[in-house]
Amino acid sequence: MAFQFGPAGSELPTGGTSYVSLSEEGTVVVLTDRKTDDSLNGRVIFDQGDREPRSSHALMVIFPIPAEEQPQFDAWFCNEHAPLLLAIDGWERSRLVAVSGKISRVVWHDLAGADPLRSSGRAAAGRTPASSALVERPWFTRVRRHELERAS
Repeated sequence: MAFQFGPAGSELPTGGTSYVSLSEEGTVVVLTDRKTDDSLNGRVIFDQGDREPRSSHALMVIFPIPAEEQPQFDAWFCNEHAPLLLAIDGWERSRLVAVSGKISRVVWHDLAGADPLRSSGRAAAGRTPASSALVERPWFTRVRRHELERAS
């Protein structure tokens, strides 16, 4: 599934039209001018929601989590955060991919439109005690969110 970068912008490759996709196996591929510039290979460690979403939008979140904090993050995401988000109307699917390197986790959310991103449910999912504790971690300032729209 290919998505064109939406108006939120990105720190991923620029210059020309950029596309990003996530394979079922957990490979994130970034394309610029339709040629592969970069890819992140990982393994999907969480996948819930509609297996065949009709998504017009996606949210990709890139996390640089230190190795010693990854188990705590994974537990929070799988047991608390993703279930809260998946309860939001239009939030179709959430996946967590473990990758190696400076980027350690990639989260991919399939959305029926942009409205779920601005919902009160999304805001509430980010205000739980566990969410608030993660936001205070030094690495959290380097988290990058990319709102994407389906390429035409």
